[in-house]
Amino acid sequence: MNKKTEISGASAYPSNRLGQRERKVLQVSDQYEPINPDNWTTQPEDMDDAIDILAEAVKVVKGLTVVYDFSIQGGAVGNLPLGVSLPDNAIIVEVVRDETTSATSAGGTGTILLSVPTEGALEQSPLTANGGAPSVANSGGSALPKKLAAVRELQVTIATEAVTAGKVHYFIRYYVGE
Repeated sequence: MNKKTEISGASAYPSNRLGQRERKVLQVSDQYEPINPDNWTTQPEDMDDAIDILAEAVKVVKGLTVVYDFSIQGGAVGNLPLGVSLPDNAIIVEVVRDETTSATSAGGTGTILLSVPTEGALEQSPLTANGGAPSVANSGGSALPKKLAAVRELQVTIATEAVTAGKVHYFIRYYVGE
């Protein structure tokens, strides 16, 4: 049933009358045209793309999850790329580290630190690969917030000695600045 028929038909049935406020809502809703996807500057491929485009327009906080897994990336001392990038002008406001498999190193002094090339560490303090119980840590503090000057691939920096086991999930919250 269309809105005009419902409004005119409502008066014929006293128990089913629309109030003045409901009539006004229906009249106002008739004044707006549905969104036309042809008006989008970038046509979204699916619902996720549409949400990303809208989020970009209103500058909402975004999230990203990346995993360092010894069985995939290895544990050699140095920078190990994680295959996930943050966009240009990303303003990182929070990093939460979830160690799901205890990180270990031969002497218990190896460290794992989430970082990006050029801008450096995204954590206040590194995770020590000492084989202790898995932990969750908010890695904010003095390392954040941090604004990236270009697209940057996330990496872990392993220092002191090689890591021999471990799996760490990183949850990153950021805005995209101008």
